[in-house]
Amino acid sequence: SAAAVAGGITSYMDMPNTIPNVTSRPVLMDKYRLARGRSHANYSFYFGAANDNLDEIRALRPGDCCAVKLFMGSSTGDLLVEDDSGLGAIISRLSRRAAFHSEDEMRLRQRVGHQVPGDASSHPVWRDEEAARLCTERLLAIARRHGKRVHVLHISTAEELPLLAAARDVATVEVTPHHLTLS
Repeated sequence: SAAAVAGGITSYMDMPNTIPNVTSRPVLMDKYRLARGRSHANYSFYFGAANDNLDEIRALRPGDCCAVKLFMGSSTGDLLVEDDSGLGAIISRLSRRAAFHSEDEMRLRQRVGHQVPGDASSHPVWRDEEAARLCTERLLAIARRHGKRVHVLHISTAEELPLLAAARDVATVEVTPHHLTLS
C-alpha cells in the first residue's frame, strides 16, 4: 500500500482469488484485521462467490465488503461458478450488485491446448475474445431473467462493448487502464 500511495493510488479493493480464497466471513474478517493500522491507503475487500457459499453471501451485511465477485471462468481454488443454474441461483438471491469476471469456462476448456504454461503470450490465445463475448451474453441474459443488475469487471474485448451498451438497464462495466494498451 505504501508503494501504491507513492504512485498516487489512494484506495484499493482487493480481489477474493487469493490463498486462501475469500469465500467465508472468517477469512474476510482476517483480511480486514491484517490491513487495519497497516495500510497506507483506503481499502476494502471483495467477497468471492462459489457454488457452496450462498448462505455466506446472503449473511453479508452492508459494509462487510465492497462487492461480491463471481468468476465465470476458472481462477484460483473454488472460485468458479460456470453453469447457468449455479449463476441463476446466486444472482436471483443477491440483495446487492455483484461483480463478474466474464470468461466462458466451457470455451476455456475447449481451448486449454492453446495455453502454454509459463508463456504469458498464450494467455489471449487461450482466453480469446469469443470466451469473453459468449460469457457476457450469458451473464446479461441471466441478469435480465432474474431482474438483477450486474457489473462486468475489467472488460478486455471490443466484442463485448455493443452487448453492454445495449444492456445499460441491467449492467455496468469498467476497463482497467492496462487493457487499453494491449493489442
